[in-house]
This record gives sequence, C-alpha cells and structure tokens, in this order.
Amino acid sequence: MLDKIFERFGYVPVSKLEDTIEAVKRMANERNVLKAEIVTLRTREEKQKSIIDTNIGDTTPVDSEERKMYVASVAGFFKNIMGPKLEEMISVAHNVLEERDSDRDFDLILKGVIYSYRDLIRWGESMLNEQLSYTANNAGEEITEDEVQTLKDKLN
Repeated sequence: MLDKIFERFGYVPVSKLEDTIEAVKRMANERNVLKAEIVTLRTREEKQKSIIDTNIGDTTPVDSEERKMYVASVAGFFKNIMGPKLEEMISVAHNVLEERDSDRDFDLILKGVIYSYRDLIRWGESMLNEQLSYTANNAGEEITEDEVQTLKDKLN
C-alpha cells in the first residue's frame, strides 16, 4: 500500500528499480536510433535538393514599360560593375589555370567557365545596346553617325 502512495508522488520502489532502469536505457537507445535516422534523412534530403532549378525560363520582362526599366537597370549595372568584374574573373581563371599542367579535362573545364562568362558579357552588351536604342527612340530623332561613334567610344 505504501509503495502505491510513493509511486503517485514519482518515487520508484526498490523492487521496481531495475525494471525502471532498463526501461530508461531502452528509451535512450530508441531516442539515439531516431536521432540517427533523422540525421540520415536530412542529409539525404539536402543531397537531393537542386541548387539551381534547371527548368527556369528567361526572367526578362516582355511588357514594354517593365522591360524598359529592366533593361535600363541591367545596362547601367553591366557597364559599370558586371562587365569589368567578369573580365577580371576570366583573367584570373586564365592565370590560375596556366600555372598547372593542362590535360584535356582541365582544358574543357576552363573553356566552359570562360564561355559562361562570355555569354554573360554578350547578354549585358545586348541589354546595353537595347537601352541605347530606347534612349534614341525617346528623343524622337535619328541618331547621327557622330553620335553613334560617340556612344561606341563611351561603351569601350
């Protein structure tokens, strides 16, 4: 009778102490197994996540006014920041790779990196040219050859 009263207050009678210790050990082992399974599942899930969605289409707006704002932003950013940075990155890639013995796979990787940078440069230049065409069209005038040459000089 006294054991039942003590049990209600959370005390474990000596007669049940070994059973309680075994139960606590089983629960601890089960908890550790579950933790390991969680870590394994999280790791597997992270490996399956793609860093880049390969099904993304072109994000360039097609609406006329929205596109003009987009092109203006890209043109300024490309001319002042991205273009020079990409050229520097190409230069660094060339210099780093020249220091090593060049095998076929290494050359292919280098070409892929450089072609990607060049593709970004071409995209930026096309945005810059489109922005210049908007500027000319908004003025309502034809651009003279001198103005075209001045613009080309500014681009270079």
